[in-house]
Amino acid sequence: MVFDDVTVRLLLALGALAALFGAFLQAILELFEYRDLVNSAELTHEATQELLTQYRNVSYWVSFFLWGFIPFYGLYRQLYREPIRLIDKVIESALDASQTARAKTAVRRARNWAIIVLGAMLVLAGSVLDLVNSA
Repeated sequence: MVFDDVTVRLLLALGALAALFGAFLQAILELFEYRDLVNSAELTHEATQELLTQYRNVSYWVSFFLWGFIPFYGLYRQLYREPIRLIDKVIESALDASQTARAKTAVRRARNWAIIVLGAMLVLAGSVLDLVNSA
């Protein structure tokens, strides 16, 4: 049995779409688990004050602005690393050890599935472009 090129390319595009959809659903599932764990966390007033003390120090803000002048590291630090550290501190102070481990695992899994989603998007885009160019 011989298939023409368009049929094979169409099957490839549909397979890439299925991979994209499955990975997307898995990433969303992991984020929902993380959200449920974080929503169940309850910070005491003392824990909140302890987390916010770094923002009251002048040295924190001097460091914040000085690191901001370094082009890419400053963006990485202020937009990615610092919020992640704050979220980790909140999780660790509000959840017990097993829930903290589950929350961190869910975030890592969601990140990994998001990378797979990105790869599946590229495969889908390439297969659709190939399908369009062959027709």
